[in-house]
Amino acid sequence: MGSTIVIAFFLLLSLNLIQAQTELNQVELMNKYIGTWKIEVSEDTNSIFEVTAFKEDVLEINSKTVANGKIIYEGKSLRGYDKKSNKYIDVGEDLDYPPALIFTFWWFSSEDICHLSNNEDLNNSEKGTIKSKIEFKSPDLFIQTITKNGKVKKINTVKRVRD
Repeated sequence: MGSTIVIAFFLLLSLNLIQAQTELNQVELMNKYIGTWKIEVSEDTNSIFEVTAFKEDVLEINSKTVANGKIIYEGKSLRGYDKKSNKYIDVGEDLDYPPALIFTFWWFSSEDICHLSNNEDLNNSEKGTIKSKIEFKSPDLFIQTITKNGKVKKINTVKRVRD
């Protein structure tokens, strides 16, 4: 009996060490977004967003939507790392109800998969009604699947813009 407890203890200790070693570095992974990105909304409409490092663990995002050569929306958000939750919190303007602010939570679940949720409850950030799953296909391309209440609403192909 005593040896079984010792073996179980070492198994649990080993699992905790493996988990600690495999925890993802959210700050490093979020830096994948640094650069300029473009979504072709339609034949004559594009959304462009530029992501820059504001601080080591804070990103600044400037976005605009251009239709027929005219800017129809401009916005800005800040996305900062929260150590307690191991997630990023993004504060930006709500496109549906300007000038209201919206909070979204961002986190990587693997090296190439990022999630975001609109829930304002930090303790339940994964429970939002609007969510996105972002899959990096390469350093210059990701696919964003947007769901609302569990139903796919839109799939965007997002490409890095090279100067």
